[in-house]
Amino acid sequence: MFCWDFSPVDSILVLMCLWEKAFKAAEEHDQLHLKFCYHQHAKYCCGLGNIKDAISSFEKAGTHALMVPRILIDLKLPDDLRKYVLEKRDKKLTVWWASFCESIGNHDEASEQFALAGDFVGVVRIACNRGDLPTASDVVLQSGDAAAAFQLASFFERIGKIHDAIQFYINSGVIKHAIRLCKRHSEESNVLMSLAMESDSDSLVLESASFFYEKGDFNKAAELFNKGGQTAKALSIWIASEQSHDIIRRIVTSITGEVSQTDVEICSSHLIKNGMYEEAVVLLLRGPDTLCNAVQLCVDHDIQVTENTLSLVMKRIASMSNGKDKKEKSNEILMELGKLCERQGQYVLGCKAYTKAGDQIRAMKSLLQSGDVLSITSYALVSRVEENYVLAASYLQRSLVWKNDEKITTSIIQLYTLGKAFGELAHFFEVCSDMEIDEYGDYEKALTATEETKKALIKLTAGSQVP
Repeated sequence: MFCWDFSPVDSILVLMCLWEKAFKAAEEHDQLHLKFCYHQHAKYCCGLGNIKDAISSFEKAGTHALMVPRILIDLKLPDDLRKYVLEKRDKKLTVWWASFCESIGNHDEASEQFALAGDFVGVVRIACNRGDLPTASDVVLQSGDAAAAFQLASFFERIGKIHDAIQFYINSGVIKHAIRLCKRHSEESNVLMSLAMESDSDSLVLESASFFYEKGDFNKAAELFNKGGQTAKALSIWIASEQSHDIIRRIVTSITGEVSQTDVEICSSHLIKNGMYEEAVVLLLRGPDTLCNAVQLCVDHDIQVTENTLSLVMKRIASMSNGKDKKEKSNEILMELGKLCERQGQYVLGCKAYTKAGDQIRAMKSLLQSGDVLSITSYALVSRVEENYVLAASYLQRSLVWKNDEKITTSIIQLYTLGKAFGELAHFFEVCSDMEIDEYGDYEKALTATEETKKALIKLTAGSQVP
């Protein structure tokens, strides 16, 4: 379907001053040019001195905020303009009127109109120029306007009220300006420290850290380097400045990512020199190529192995390069760690270390020392190693807890059966038979146990598999 372009028609009707036809054509066929028609009509009315109709058309055209004040000022009708502005309550018009009042020195009216328009920057600017700083401060604090706070902060900076300037820069959210002033004025160093610790910007934090370091305030510098992610640098500063072990310990334990090899070597040597072996181990476990050193330090100084220590060791092993000797080297490390756990009485952790090293039998022997019946039974079943079945069953039998717990008795029978230890199973049934007679006088159960003994011996003799 063919569409006519009515814009030339509108233009012709406007040039001919056929306004009603121009409005009708634009409304029905060319809405895009409707405001253009009204604006041209307003200008036409101005030329005729018909101000009322001109204002009405400017409003329909959406250009009244710019044109109406211009016309009324040109006609020297400020009272009519003020009345028009107050009636319309249009924000743009109100701001224009406020700015006009400010330009002619009518500050009371300007301040009032800026406030009505919600332009708190204007209110603060006028208050500052009049020297009414308490009012400016109240406006900023009550409105919470960031731009107004920045305006006031800039004024305070110009007149040398640095502390107030810093506070209002903080209110405006422009922290970098607050930090800039703090760095220039040493008396505000505590404020700088507080700002840097609360900042989410690593660049600002590290910039502040460098500032304190250059000033010789190593404690604050180290705190900020640590917050900014340069933990190793923070640690080296604290060690060099001989800070308390508690602070150093807190920093070391807060490390989460990998630390460079150089930083690890420098800082760990300082820690070892100061007898802080546990902290040195934690740091060595964060280095890219210091895992062996960490484990050896644990062994040499009997450092308590924890769940976290074993977890960090496993992470370092996982990140090792895939060379021919990776498996051999990692297993050697884990075996050494497992032995240390056993010496320390950490039998469950020893079991985990041996298991990761692939030595499940050694892992079971470590776990047996823990005396945890449930864990021993579960590990034997999960490992699926015949020797572990027998080890677990023998331990449970020796512990004598089975005499008062049928579930454990059942577990012993199951484990001996899975381990194909039919000789041990036959002996166990014989012990059960004797117990039923000696302790309970239950010959029926004793007979049942004797029958099971015979079955076990038959399987042992025949070497048959469990059905």
